[in-house]
Amino acid sequence: MAYTAYEIRRTKETPTGTRHLVRCNRLGKYAICSWVGSTGSSMGTVECQGEYDYVIKKWKQLVGMESFDALRKLAVGE
Repeated sequence: MAYTAYEIRRTKETPTGTRHLVRCNRLGKYAICSWVGSTGSSMGTVECQGEYDYVIKKWKQLVGMESFDALRKLAVGE
């Protein structure tokens, strides 16, 4: 299996465009961005990045409330 630098964990359409919740596999940190390359080797227009809790707080502000228990399970690999 090929190494993927950026893994999309969640995608949401917003009034201002698509947002992706992305995990950086090299650093173990998260980001919210507007695009991710088809091979997962690049991403762009980063709105915020950092530790999981910080990014999830911003994600909730951008896209509204969702089932965050399911998102947490994705993030920690349960």
